[in-house]
Amino acid sequence: MFLNDPYPGDIRVFKESDALMKAGFEVHLLCLRKNATQPLQERLENGFFIHRVTTDSSTFQKGIWDIVIATFWKHPLFYRRARKLCGQHAFEAVHVHDLPLAYTAFSLAEEFGAAKVLDLHENYPEALAVWFQWRKNPFIRLKNNIFFNYKKWSGYEINAIKRADHVITVVEEMRDRMIEVSGERDEKFSVVSNTEQSGFVQQVNDPEVYEDWKKEFIITYTGNVGPHRGVDTVVKGMQYLKDIKDCKLVVAGSMNDAVRNYLIGLCTELGIEKNVRLLGYQPFSKFFSFMKNASINVIPHNSNPHTDHTIPHKLFQCMMVGRPVIVSSCKPLKRVVESVEAGKVFQAGNAEGFASKVRELYNNRILTEKLAKNGLGATLEGKYNWDTDARTLVNYYQSIA
Repeated sequence: MFLNDPYPGDIRVFKESDALMKAGFEVHLLCLRKNATQPLQERLENGFFIHRVTTDSSTFQKGIWDIVIATFWKHPLFYRRARKLCGQHAFEAVHVHDLPLAYTAFSLAEEFGAAKVLDLHENYPEALAVWFQWRKNPFIRLKNNIFFNYKKWSGYEINAIKRADHVITVVEEMRDRMIEVSGERDEKFSVVSNTEQSGFVQQVNDPEVYEDWKKEFIITYTGNVGPHRGVDTVVKGMQYLKDIKDCKLVVAGSMNDAVRNYLIGLCTELGIEKNVRLLGYQPFSKFFSFMKNASINVIPHNSNPHTDHTIPHKLFQCMMVGRPVIVSSCKPLKRVVESVEAGKVFQAGNAEGFASKVRELYNNRILTEKLAKNGLGATLEGKYNWDTDARTLVNYYQSIA
């Protein structure tokens, strides 16, 4: 496996490698080294082999390497290290996560006669436009316009799909889109979604995670905060819930200073400072408790070609903890939540519409419990669990082994 990020940290990589190893496969991961404390090479207790590539971890240096990839479509350090590994191990497949390292991985696979598997976590060309939406630095904006524009990466994506032997996506909407843009046959694609392992609910629950708010009606957003995630819509929605004195919003997730200042400004402008807490970064081990002890979990993603072709792990995590979810009208979110009646859907970007769904659940606790129960059943007993998706992944690899 190739990953253009440090490991551990990517939950999808963990789940996929774990499923393959349990099925009897030997799995190696080539990834970035986060810092000098991480060994260049190690074998984890579960048998997972980790090989790390050292690059400067500063934001500036990472930007330089991103430009190198966008210019030559290959990462020379990954290529050199991977070529050495391919000479030491008889790999039957090369599995690359997302677009940036696709050509690097495929070049090695073709040289050594291995299957080429492309695992697309999201609509990467569209994601680039969304990720940089709030960037104001003129140098960074110029760099992104030159090296990370939609047209450039869209063409790269189509070529990578055609070059791959098999393509894995996280949602049906993304699979259908790729079939349309590439003209490739249906059987070349598999959907392995971001569902959760049942063991997620076995974590230690900390009922004190909300401290003095633990008896309030809490709406919780967990995860990174950025332009495409719609957290500003939820914050704006709180102005329509001022009359519900015990209704509070908690945002638990990483955000840069620009995002934090923007959201703080919104709270001040709308007079809701006392009803909103921006907690910032939280250890992943706490997310279960934040979800479990919330009254409602919310996923308010803005609707665009990026968010309409991916789905977050936390949707299935929120359902699995037995709490109702309020989601925006992004196609995959809406489809899943409405299909099992696990929550409510509001029009993406509509703050007042979001508030009306909160009010509906606040005033109808019987409905709230019903939706929570439906979500719990769909993830622990229904098809929206990792056992189902892991089987799809393993079946493919067994078919080519």
